Amino acid sequence: MTTNAQQHNLEEKRLRFLEKRQRGRFSQSDSLGLFALGTFGLHILSFICLALLYGNYTRLVQKPPPSLVQLASGEAITVAPLGSKERTPEVVKRFTVNTLTTMMNWSGKLPAPTVEEAARPTPDPGVEILSVGG
Repeated sequence: MTTNAQQHNLEEKRLRFLEKRQRGRFSQSDSLGLFALGTFGLHILSFICLALLYGNYTRLVQKPPPSLVQLASGEAITVAPLGSKERTPEVVKRFTVNTLTTMMNWSGKLPAPTVEEAARPTPDPGVEILSVGG
């Protein structure tokens, strides 16, 4: 008789447990379990995002950097990359021509800081050189 009563008692507890579940109320352990599953899902999602970022950075590192030059008009163009010590023949020629033209075209006049002084240029007094021996 006791086993039958115990079975009946267990059956009642089981039915009460199912009734509580059906009412929609969560116990504290249910809430904690759902919270743990939710945070685990978010961790997996953030791990996937980090893996995608790592893949993109790895691909980006393997690409050569673009050599962009901005023109006077504001337009940017791509040019061939050169090292800091490399010079093309055109650049050397242009630098030499500009430098020698500037050095050999001395007018003897100071550059005018304003438009009014451009009409009346002032002579360049030059630089006094002191001799060492006397």
